[in-house]
Amino acid sequence: MTTHMISMLLNNILWAVAAFLSIIIWTKVRESSWIFIILSVLAFYSAVVYRTLVFFGIVIPGSFIYKNVDIASVISDFLPLSLLVTALVIKAVKNSKR
Repeated sequence: MTTHMISMLLNNILWAVAAFLSIIIWTKVRESSWIFIILSVLAFYSAVVYRTLVFFGIVIPGSFIYKNVDIASVISDFLPLSLLVTALVIKAVKNSKR
């Protein structure tokens, strides 16, 4: 096993545990900033799964192209961080109103 494969395996395991725990937390949370954090964790996990599928050749990179932009890569790269930033902005706005 190469270092890259071990890293990918650990990434998949840890993000799967994080996704599982975030789904459990989701049922108990009603605050919008927490919802965005949970969505961010789920999006990070889906990005890790996408990269794993690309690595093993199950998904061909560039198969979801719109106007010369690989939509799947853009979404997997920027959606998780965008959701996390949204959560932090919501939390900062709520804390500044106190």
